[in-house]
Amino acid sequence: MTNENETEKSPIEAEPKPNGKYKETVDGLTWNYEVKDGTVTVLNSGKRKGDVVIPPMLGGHPVTAIGKEAFYMCGSLTSVTIPDSVTSIGDYAFAWCNGFGDEHAGLTSVTIPASVTSIGKNAFYKCTRLVSMVIEDGVTSVGNEAFSCCDSLDSATKALLQSRWPNSL
Repeated sequence: MTNENETEKSPIEAEPKPNGKYKETVDGLTWNYEVKDGTVTVLNSGKRKGDVVIPPMLGGHPVTAIGKEAFYMCGSLTSVTIPDSVTSIGDYAFAWCNGFGDEHAGLTSVTIPASVTSIGKNAFYKCTRLVSMVIEDGVTSVGNEAFSCCDSLDSATKALLQSRWPNSL
């Protein structure tokens, strides 16, 4: 079931929506998402640009997951703020956010909050401009090659990833 009516209420004020797929505009950005059992997964919401803040609530429910390919190939995305409500980042969620030849574009910075326990395979694959990444304590599972081809990460970050999650690079 898809609701094509976009909501203009604040995500905090919104009436809780039943299970289903929805579209909602928050702070000028339209979000596609799925409500299931009182939680929200952010779905592919189009090509994002610049600094993006994922809202902590959509449809009157907490955002708990960034779905598979949610920001896939968002080459103009430069940074993302993930709310503390998120517990998982799906496969290929931010893959290929590399600027596609534009030296002033591409994902350069991300902080993964302590609430996140799992990061899917290839989640940040080919984010070649990613230079600043903070992974707070809490992550217990990282999929294969989650950070593969993130060539701009410093050697200390790569060493940490390699020691904690050997298959992540």
